[in-house]
Amino acid sequence: SSQLTETDVIDAGEYAVRIRLPSEADEKSELTDSARVVLREASALGEAVMWRRGLSTGPRYLRTADPRFMRSDRLKLELATSAATPAKARILDRNRNELSVPAQVSERPDPSGDFRWVVVDATLAPFAAGDYSVEVTQGKEKRLTEFRVVP
Repeated sequence: SSQLTETDVIDAGEYAVRIRLPSEADEKSELTDSARVVLREASALGEAVMWRRGLSTGPRYLRTADPRFMRSDRLKLELATSAATPAKARILDRNRNELSVPAQVSERPDPSGDFRWVVVDATLAPFAAGDYSVEVTQGKEKRLTEFRVVP
């Protein structure tokens, strides 16, 4: 049983994670839960953080865990990277066929200076309702992020 900080490094493997949330209202009450977590070997290209901009968010992007987007939304993905190789992105349909709709790719440094962010931006107006994914490739690394356009 140990506590981790955000700068701790954990080896790849299988872990049991136990969470305790004490009640501020009642010292004797707490919520507990546990989960099994499998960590893969470290990769130079991280998993995508999804952002949304649209009628519900105004002119700014808001982070989201909901992969459902409307055609009036813009989708932005940010993937942490430690590799110097330029990244490419393409948008795929549900059968993994590349679409002609471009995904704009850029990079920005993280304020920590320890890594950079690969930023992928896509306008969803040309999409019909359905399932899609964004494939980001950087050198030998590849990440697929699925999303859905809803009516």
